[in-house]
Amino acid sequence: VINGGAELGNTSGWINELGSLAVRTTNPLPFSGSFYFFGGANSQTRARQDIVVPANLITETDAGLLTANVRWHQNSFQGQDDAEMEIEFYDGLPGSIIGTKTAAGLTSPTVWTQRTLSVVVPPLTRTIRIFYHADRDFGTNLDGYIDDITLDLTGSTTVGWISLWQNVQITDECTTSCYRKIAVASEPLTVTVGSDSSEQHITIVSTFGEVDLANPINAFNNGTNGSSSTSVVAPTVTTTQGSTMLYVLGGTGGFGEPGDLEPNHWNFPAAVTERAESVVSMDGLQSTADFSSNGYALTFINSAQLDTASKQSGSASLQLTGASNDRVFVPGSTDWDLGTGDFTLEAHVNIDSHANFASILGRGAAANDSRWNFAVDTNGNLEWHATQALRLGSSIDLATMGWTHVAVSRNSGVTRLFAGGVLLSSTGTVMNITSTTSELLIGK
Repeated sequence: VINGGAELGNTSGWINELGSLAVRTTNPLPFSGSFYFFGGANSQTRARQDIVVPANLITETDAGLLTANVRWHQNSFQGQDDAEMEIEFYDGLPGSIIGTKTAAGLTSPTVWTQRTLSVVVPPLTRTIRIFYHADRDFGTNLDGYIDDITLDLTGSTTVGWISLWQNVQITDECTTSCYRKIAVASEPLTVTVGSDSSEQHITIVSTFGEVDLANPINAFNNGTNGSSSTSVVAPTVTTTQGSTMLYVLGGTGGFGEPGDLEPNHWNFPAAVTERAESVVSMDGLQSTADFSSNGYALTFINSAQLDTASKQSGSASLQLTGASNDRVFVPGSTDWDLGTGDFTLEAHVNIDSHANFASILGRGAAANDSRWNFAVDTNGNLEWHATQALRLGSSIDLATMGWTHVAVSRNSGVTRLFAGGVLLSSTGTVMNITSTTSELLIGK
């Protein structure tokens, strides 16, 4: 939830449907922080926020295994005026409503009271909409106070996500072994390897701490053996660093892709396959590494460095101080030519402070239609620039949000800007981001 505790000092992230959501600082004091929400000088106030279901939870959602938990603290002025939270589920952005639930009635509390609204997410849900709703009983202000609104999605097995990288040989993309990303969810995934004598390398990266595999042999050697009479070879742990583990499924394994009808199968707790042009890890393995099939070389410029003190996952993050035009340089490639097709750019960012325009990921010269820039403006607001103009903006201050997943994505002609899984803005205008030989820059 963006600005769930009103700590931006305003109602950014919320859209009014009735009345006008407002913030206050005292009488009573907030439950936490410096601000909280109330209904303003209105007889009724209703405001909403949309949260997109993360892609890695779609499988669990459609199986009916995901639960949405809205949590908040509630108070009132002398027991007057009622407030509540509501939740709705949609099959699009948003599409058709497929479910709704309102918090049970509560006599207006006179002290901050924690409340929770939990409901199973209906299958096919793609957008979750939460509401602040309050009605005035007395006076001129609508004194239904709510603070610290959060939404968490819990499943039957895991919270968070795991990335699994499979070392495969894909003849139409590379002539030597390369990496393919398999995004891990909660459903069983069968990874099938070929029948030659090469080793099969599997790397697992967990974003919610170390992968808990006390017995990796049993964890992986639980599949069928296909049509082969050769026994499945148990994987061996060859490298462990931070939350990253490298497993070798050796001997009778080989190069292959998920779905190949070859002998020897290993089951992993996961299900979705995707190909990425470049996925950069800042975990300190080989200083930093591009885990895509392309293996681009990365060069640290000026004071850009790995920092182990703060990270969203793994063992390190990229630190850019802003004092000396810090950045990471990636050589030019046609992979960065976005054209008019579909693409996704994403990262986890943690902005301590900001004074100037700062690029998260960008390419090209300013006065050129090949330029694109995924960036933060001087106020910390997330932006998307393309073909010499600002195309998508927002009103959130990332410097107040800690580690946050941000993304810009174009799909079927619609470009969307996200932060923390929440859709911030979108446009149906298709920009032709022309080709160039310019390098790719991370930060600047």
